[in-house]
Amino acid sequence: MKETGIVGFAESELLRLEEKCKEGEGREMQHFVTESVLDLVRAFSNQGHSGFSASYCLDMFFRLAKHKPATALTGEDGEWADVGDGDEQNRRCPSVFRKAGDNSTAHDLDAVAFSDNGGHSWFNNKWLRERYAPKIEFPYYPPARPKFVYIRWVGVDHDRFVDITNDEEAKKLLYEEHERILREDEDARFRASRGRRANTESEGPNA
Repeated sequence: MKETGIVGFAESELLRLEEKCKEGEGREMQHFVTESVLDLVRAFSNQGHSGFSASYCLDMFFRLAKHKPATALTGEDGEWADVGDGDEQNRRCPSVFRKAGDNSTAHDLDAVAFSDNGGHSWFNNKWLRERYAPKIEFPYYPPARPKFVYIRWVGVDHDRFVDITNDEEAKKLLYEEHERILREDEDARFRASRGRRANTESEGPNA
């Protein structure tokens, strides 16, 4: 029986996404994700939420699934666990650390995410984070999503960067450049694979 409502919509969109995946591991992974997400959507659909409770439930699920606390961190000593070398990790939010019991050193590893390829992928970097992450003051309510910062490396050794977060054209060009590099790498691997296969066939089974 064909699914209807939000479940039918989710199934249609996820199958469309599956079809865009290449055969092999990529499609297998997407199929696994498709089934997993549909299980969640079915459960959500069966709970009978109103507009307000639906939005609240989704926001709270996203926070908790990302291991973010439902209420603000207090910074009290009982929230911290010693992880060695004087570092302490917050028990309620594992992305938050402090040094030697000093709340003034507290920092959130997930506060900022950086992309140097126009948003194709994201990474974290201590040197960059120290320039962008806000200073933590308790009580602290960790954001469920990081602040996204787009950068372009400059200089001979790529030791400096330009913030292009608000430059849509620069982000687009950087994204397209990364896509071109990926295509060239994929083409090179394909040609290398064909070359190895051709060599094997020319040598014959008794080589």
